[in-house]
Amino acid sequence: WDEKGKNKVTLISGGGSGHEPFAA
Repeated sequence: WDEKGKNKVTLISGGGSGHEPFAA
């Protein structure tokens, strides 16, 4: 998956991936 997809998943899951949540 790409960065935007990863960030959206981070936002939805509450941010457990260690990536900063960007509003994509």
